[in-house]
Amino acid sequence: IHLDYTAKDTNLSHQGVNMSFSKLSFAPLLILSLWSSVAQANSLTTTFAAGNGQDGNIFDIVAINDVTINGFDIHIGGTCSGTVEIWYRPGSGYGHISSSSGWTLHSSATVGGAGQGVPTSYPGTVSIQIPAGQRYGFYITGTGPCDFDYTNGSNVGNVYTSDSNISIL
Repeated sequence: IHLDYTAKDTNLSHQGVNMSFSKLSFAPLLILSLWSSVAQANSLTTTFAAGNGQDGNIFDIVAINDVTINGFDIHIGGTCSGTVEIWYRPGSGYGHISSSSGWTLHSSATVGGAGQGVPTSYPGTVSIQIPAGQRYGFYITGTGPCDFDYTNGSNVGNVYTSDSNISIL
């Protein structure tokens, strides 16, 4: 997963959605790129080692500074094509996988997988603002024949990686 963000303050509105979660993975596979209003673009990578596959990936991001998420690269295990959806919610996504309450579908787009170990760029427009000090849960899922590859993490809620602007849990 590839995430771009910029530092700025804005207000968000959230709405409930109708969706169901099945076959979730809990270890984030993520490349994060950021743009800060006072810094140049940076990247933050979790892993593309794989080892497991599911219909989606759930993880949390904690903003140390105000950020706007602008894009993702994801880890699709094959060279198949399918629709990818980006869902988010204020607060943690963990503990909220059996209900759509509080989740917002941000966008969906058709994606062609680049294959195991290779980041696949999400082609849709992304703009998700996270205020400093806040935690947001993300669920990125696909429909069709494609599985998302992931690597087991250590424990749900542990920081997998971080920089001076965000932590990925």
